[in-house]
Amino acid sequence: IKDTHKNNEVHKELLYNFLKSAANMINTNGEIHVTLKKGEPYDSWCLPVQVRRTGVLRLRSSYDFYPHLFPGYRHRRTLGSQFRSEDEGGPSANADILKNGARTYVITLKPPLDKASRPKK
Repeated sequence: IKDTHKNNEVHKELLYNFLKSAANMINTNGEIHVTLKKGEPYDSWCLPVQVRRTGVLRLRSSYDFYPHLFPGYRHRRTLGSQFRSEDEGGPSANADILKNGARTYVITLKPPLDKASRPKK
């Protein structure tokens, strides 16, 4: 999608729908981890907002993502087939991630409200 605004809206909905679906797959102690590159357009996808939109999830924490901590990890671009691989003299598979960084978000189910903290009717 060449229209940046439309592209961002499509990705926001993708994240939101993924999170809604994933919320049904985890138990009360489960976690959903989503890693996004830092910078645009990824920041415009507003992941914390998509988490809140679900109504059942919360953002527990986030941390910087370091590819070297995951042996065998190779970043892949959507248009990756148009670029030369490292073997063909292209950039390192993780160069794109290392340039601006990435962040991993840890998402959990909201804790249930106890009777004392429920709003009065």
